Amino acid sequence: MTNSKPIDRFSLQIRCSLLHLLGFFLLLPLSLSYPFSLSPCPSLCTCYPSPPTASCQSHNLSRVPSPLPRQARRVFLQNNQISALGPGLFSPFTSVLWLFSNRISVLRPGTFQGLEHLEELDLGKNPNLPPLQADSFSGLNSLLSLHLYQCNIQRLPAELFRGLNSLRYLYLQHNRLTGLP
Repeated sequence: MTNSKPIDRFSLQIRCSLLHLLGFFLLLPLSLSYPFSLSPCPSLCTCYPSPPTASCQSHNLSRVPSPLPRQARRVFLQNNQISALGPGLFSPFTSVLWLFSNRISVLRPGTFQGLEHLEELDLGKNPNLPPLQADSFSGLNSLLSLHLYQCNIQRLPAELFRGLNSLRYLYLQHNRLTGLP
């Protein structure tokens, strides 16, 4: 006969609680990336869980694939044939958006509205980019880097950069600008 002490009910509850807590913390990293893998990844795109990325470049896409995964922080759509952008195409969680080397000729009002986490926007090499409006980039309070190179831009509205207090890098080379606001 072994000499064992009975475990009181309180000690057993504490041990079970600790095991549940340990299991929770071990599974937490998996659960954070799990929903992203369940989100639909558009055909012709490749989606990655870490960092959450939707990569849809160089596929001759004529429009932004829909729906892009809501969790995608980085969206790569460069080197396509996209001609129009409008509101609601991108997730509010997007922090990097590459749209360079497309055929963007329509930029509807509010296209970038609600993208408060956007830090980098590359619209370069879109020679048919329409004239920018004073509010084209309004609300992009986190924007650090804006690429507008090779877009045949002739003038920039005086209020274009209002509210872009985080902006550190502005690329305007190879345009037709004669001055800055």
